[in-house]
Amino acid sequence: MKEFITRQYHSNLPKESSDLIKHAGSASQNAYLDRWGQFYENFDPQKTADTNLADTISTIQTKRQNGEIKWSTVRQYKAAIMFTLSLAYLYRENPSLYQQVVAYKKLVDIERFHPFFNAVTTPALEDNYEELNNWKSSDPLITKQLDNLAHEKNNTSSSKAKSFPDELYNILMKDTSPNMHWVRVFTYLNCRLGLRPNEWYDCELVSHDYYEVTKSQQGNPFFNGRFQDANNQPVIHFSEPNDQNAAFTYGFLEKLGVFTFNEIKDKSAPVLVVKNSKLSHGRACGPLRFIALTGFNATEVNLLKTMMGYFDSQNDELNTDGTRLGFVKHVINPMQGKLHYFWHSNDDAEIAINDVFEQKHEDWTNEKNRYLRQGKEFNRTPPVKNYPTLYSTRHQAIATAKATGCSPIEIAALFGHASVITADRHYGKRIHGWGKQQVQPVKEGVMNVLVRMTDAVFNQIVSESAPGELVQAVAEQLEQDGVIKAPDSFEDAVKQIMTQYDNQPDVFNERLSHVVKTHIQPIAAKQRDAKTSVQRAPVLNNNYDNGFSPN
Repeated sequence: MKEFITRQYHSNLPKESSDLIKHAGSASQNAYLDRWGQFYENFDPQKTADTNLADTISTIQTKRQNGEIKWSTVRQYKAAIMFTLSLAYLYRENPSLYQQVVAYKKLVDIERFHPFFNAVTTPALEDNYEELNNWKSSDPLITKQLDNLAHEKNNTSSSKAKSFPDELYNILMKDTSPNMHWVRVFTYLNCRLGLRPNEWYDCELVSHDYYEVTKSQQGNPFFNGRFQDANNQPVIHFSEPNDQNAAFTYGFLEKLGVFTFNEIKDKSAPVLVVKNSKLSHGRACGPLRFIALTGFNATEVNLLKTMMGYFDSQNDELNTDGTRLGFVKHVINPMQGKLHYFWHSNDDAEIAINDVFEQKHEDWTNEKNRYLRQGKEFNRTPPVKNYPTLYSTRHQAIATAKATGCSPIEIAALFGHASVITADRHYGKRIHGWGKQQVQPVKEGVMNVLVRMTDAVFNQIVSESAPGELVQAVAEQLEQDGVIKAPDSFEDAVKQIMTQYDNQPDVFNERLSHVVKTHIQPIAAKQRDAKTSVQRAPVLNNNYDNGFSPN
């Protein structure tokens, strides 16, 4: 995804500085300062602050032009420098606002940049901010060529795996070293739950009955008051099933056979309540999401409780500042370091990773040579070694959800996405799924996704899941009944059907149901049958039945 800053701010520093600072989340701010710190440490003490700043920006441009860094890296550098320039500008021009911002974001290490803030001139800040905003991605072909060149120069030697391959999973689970215990537990659970690693800071496991009672009680929020807004009000939002937009969308998609939500039948299954970490800028399906553990056995539920207790104890013991950033720094990052070391120190893991990479690289080389012999241009990105990370467990869970037939709407509700297309574009492929879904979203979570669905996304979902021929069949029948006029296009058919449904829901629903039953369901059934022929990874055995104790 594009950096938010580079996407939203592109006018002038005086106008945008305060908004830019305020709208960057705490985690993003921390990352930007870390990146800026790398540049700052290499400043030449013999040069002025203005010159060092200009030289840094020029160096990045040169590296990109020479194919030494990818455009995604440039974009990250750009956002980091824009953020820092804004902070420096506020420091010089509006000290009171600067102090408020710094205090609110708790950026205690920002003092190390004060010498630069004092030394750089305001014209230099504004000029370089303008220079940064002139940075644009090149023609797509040139961008691809430069990115590939950066790969071939080994500037990207490894990549985060967008799945957790079953061979590596089993190698990790067979390990018995105490040092890796919580890494194994996390991997085992999160391959099934798919939380972002930092979201484990803000979780609570409740009974289904407690969830049903508490969801409607604004005065009794989850998380012991941890989730309060600035007015000390609980940060909980539910889109009720009778919400006009959500209910209509739900009903229409269900009638077309695009989406069917299976109500949770097992009321004994606990519910994991998670605070979404991508709430800023509308990227989450509400402040919270709710995951019903319908496929978890008693051992797995107890293991989950044990891990959550361990996380809480570690966070308290290490005396963090009580934020996600502290949790990530003191709990998640050390676990990630252990996993990284494991892949590079375990002989079986190294062999497996190298074998996959060598085969991919051989295939890539052969394809490249074939293209060159034919005089064709070859722009496919060279392969890199993929090392599963803690975040790869989230990719794995999403891949499993895809493979087991979860709709894009259910996937968004399960994994905290505002858009139903995010998982499809950026996460693990369904071919890597493990073929066993152990969790399910609650209906309120689904409604929270639907109520945020734009017309464009709605049309895309319908067009992909129920292709034009299905909607056209509905439209033709309804046109014959005099309900709508002959549609000009797929989008027009959808728009007319939705409008009529909204105006005459009872009458239209009856007619639509008849059309779906007689004309649509047979076609949809054939399409679903065709989609089931997907290669899936084997369903893995429960290692906890084989001596892998949660204790």
